[in-house]
Amino acid sequence: ILRCLVGSEMCIRDSPHPMERNTIKKSAIIIAKLKEPVNFTLMGSDTDQVPVDIVFTLAVDGGEHQLTILQELVGLFSEPKSMQKIAQANNPKEMIQTLKELL
Repeated sequence: ILRCLVGSEMCIRDSPHPMERNTIKKSAIIIAKLKEPVNFTLMGSDTDQVPVDIVFTLAVDGGEHQLTILQELVGLFSEPKSMQKIAQANNPKEMIQTLKELL
């Protein structure tokens, strides 16, 4: 079951953790803007579904760094204007530029 960390049109997908420490060479945020929304299970629930059309997957090189990134993204997603700007990005370059401006 996929758990959605943020209950909105956007989801942070906490990907499987590496088995060994230091296996991620460089931290990254992977963004998928879906053509059609997909239902994710809302974190903290076994039944509540949330339609999501933008998925963020994190590849992070350390627990503290992961927490920092998650806090920044959750803060960003709690601002409706920021979410609207992200959703309106028309291509990958625009999406990256928008995130850089907002974070």
